[in-house]
Amino acid sequence: MADSSTPPPSQSKEQSQPSTQPKCRHATRLKDLTISRSADKRLPIQFDMSTGKVFGDNRARFTSFVALLGRSKASILIDDWDHVPEQVKNQIWETIMLTYDVPNTILLRTKWISYVGQR
Repeated sequence: MADSSTPPPSQSKEQSQPSTQPKCRHATRLKDLTISRSADKRLPIQFDMSTGKVFGDNRARFTSFVALLGRSKASILIDDWDHVPEQVKNQIWETIMLTYDVPNTILLRTKWISYVGQR
């Protein structure tokens, strides 16, 4: 049995510092894009106009943003993308065009609204 008059052993520096959690993936809302949209700044993005594929520096953020719009604007209760109201699809496309410098063409709208439905 330990004597109550002896002080407890001191903690080392390693134990007294707060632990850091390992890096892991988290959900994102891409708040910096919302801020740039509210400041009326559209981010540049490049497309291959024959296929509708995106390329360039903002490619990954663009695809993440488009998928985020699908998750946040379309109801999870709708089983099939074909049953999503056209008004919601138009709202998603308008938000894409407000955030990125996207040409308003039928090819790009069809391609990227379809991409939203897959996510």
